[in-house]
Amino acid sequence: MNYLGPNLLRHKILNVLKNVGNMLVYGIPVNATIYICRFCCLAYENNSIYQKHMQAHGSVLNCSHCSTVAFNAASVKIHESLHLGSNSANRLIYICSICMTAFSNEERLYHHMQKMHGQYLLYFCKVCGLANSDGQIVYSHIAKKQCKDEVLDSVCQMGFVAACIFHFQPADPQKYEFLQNNGALAVIVPSECLHRSFLSQSSTDLFFITCTTCKSL
Repeated sequence: MNYLGPNLLRHKILNVLKNVGNMLVYGIPVNATIYICRFCCLAYENNSIYQKHMQAHGSVLNCSHCSTVAFNAASVKIHESLHLGSNSANRLIYICSICMTAFSNEERLYHHMQKMHGQYLLYFCKVCGLANSDGQIVYSHIAKKQCKDEVLDSVCQMGFVAACIFHFQPADPQKYEFLQNNGALAVIVPSECLHRSFLSQSSTDLFFITCTTCKSL
């Protein structure tokens, strides 16, 4: 198995996204259970296809404080140090680019985006990638301990993100298009923003601000 390191992965992601104009881009169906790749920002309807996709990435390490992912423990440690400053002035903050309101964590930021700015949210399990725009579905999955992690407790296991940054991979594209075109399938309009990835960066900036295009961090 050939695993993709962070630099090669980022290069491949950008190449795919540059050619997105030549492909059909599908939005996530509202209230559908899907499986997400946080490296590529793809959402899969079929779990088997999703698992095959994730095998190419190798091990995925989660930040216990937010939805950032990394390939190695050193990257996670550097990123998590941004959350652990001795006081609020030395800790990571999250900023809404629309109204410039600041928040202490991404959950509060995204619920603000949902309540004040009408942003569709996607809730997901950081361990297995199961996701839904209905947070109760994901909460129930986590509460039932359907998957576990050695590092994350159940409180830290749920992630939050703007749903528009994921491009949906339907199991049956023709069926998807038929249902959508006939008004039988409500979908979230997908963003074509090029920065879409949860991969940890080397930056030590103490603020994350939402993108003005896709409203995601």
